[in-house]
Amino acid sequence: MKKSFLWVGIILLVLFSSCNPNVNPNISISFISPKGEGYVSPNQPIIIEIEPIKNVEQIAVYVSGENVTKKLDTELKENRVYSIFPDKLEDGEYTVEVRVSIAGKEFEKNIDVFLNSEIPVWDIYVYPTFVRAGKSIHMEIITSSILEKVTATFDDGTTYPLVYDKKREVWSNEIMISQFLSEGSHFIKFTGIDFKGERIEERRVINVVNTYPIIYSPLNGLKTVSKEIEILGFYDPDKEVDIYIDGEFFKRTKTDGNGDFYEKLTLPPGTHFIHTQDPNSQFNVESALQNIKITIYSKGVVVLVYHNISEKGGNLYTITPEEFEKEIKYIKNQGYTCISGEDFRNFLKGKADIPDKSVLITFDDGLKGVYNYAYPILKKHEFKAVFFVIAGRIGNKSGFISWEEAREMVESGVFEID
Repeated sequence: MKKSFLWVGIILLVLFSSCNPNVNPNISISFISPKGEGYVSPNQPIIIEIEPIKNVEQIAVYVSGENVTKKLDTELKENRVYSIFPDKLEDGEYTVEVRVSIAGKEFEKNIDVFLNSEIPVWDIYVYPTFVRAGKSIHMEIITSSILEKVTATFDDGTTYPLVYDKKREVWSNEIMISQFLSEGSHFIKFTGIDFKGERIEERRVINVVNTYPIIYSPLNGLKTVSKEIEILGFYDPDKEVDIYIDGEFFKRTKTDGNGDFYEKLTLPPGTHFIHTQDPNSQFNVESALQNIKITIYSKGVVVLVYHNISEKGGNLYTITPEEFEKEIKYIKNQGYTCISGEDFRNFLKGKADIPDKSVLITFDDGLKGVYNYAYPILKKHEFKAVFFVIAGRIGNKSGFISWEEAREMVESGVFEID
């Protein structure tokens, strides 16, 4: 009889638990931003998704590091928790933790991140910067921050939205320059709005040129090993254009029905200047806007720049060990020779010769992931690299290498530390 009552009690308890709306054993907590073991910048949004959100009684988000723990203000929108990474912390490794309470039970999830105040909120690219009315420009923004809206406003008040590409993690748009935009320099104000409605703004300059031919590619200051240079430009439709190399007449070409012109040049190594003129214009003077400087090297170096290697990878500044080794194997199989930082500096000064296919591998910041993952992979494939570290963080901050580890990397011959 006692056993019967016991079984009935167990069954009732199970039924009560399954019907109790406060019991939620299948809760899912996901960090949307930032990703684990990635970089964050001050004031970067923290976004955490909780499924299901029903019956959640309390949510708390903390950021903790060496000798510091901060409870953050949060805002709940549907099934997402929003907060902001603190702006008055020293650069280094931190843990972001979320605690969720349901029916007296607490669920936790945390990720490790690296605070780097030198990372820009966004990188803005506008191309070309010299353009003719009626032609298009391409605008692109790469950002580690989660923004809800990005716009580009010209100084005539015209505003265009930028569209977010989830796969590429880029905001972009291509627009045609209005025929009513006057010739000269113009500002474009880029505005980003985050989930709290706060704004970040930055400006770029474009130049509208309608009265003489303009080269928009190559860009001024180009450095290349290719002796083949493609010239792209614009002017009035069906107009003659003279191309000058180093002050000497090179070739006369003609624009098409859209006002575009194209020529391919072969130039020797060295520094060259390219400009264009309209042979039939009374204003036939060389313009500083047209004087494109290019430098052609007889040999070149592929420079690969990395920040961190982590098992999780997953952002602009961090890749996994598997991805890193795959890249190292590729450049090795392609016959590249890995050179040192000293080789590279002497090559730039003209004091050293290098193999035709040379590669320089560099890492920034001084993070521990370089020692844990990149170092053994480079050693395995007999490659070398340069490690640019921030001396004040070495041996003083968690997540960064120690002086002993730095010494080991240098003495192995794999790393040069600057």
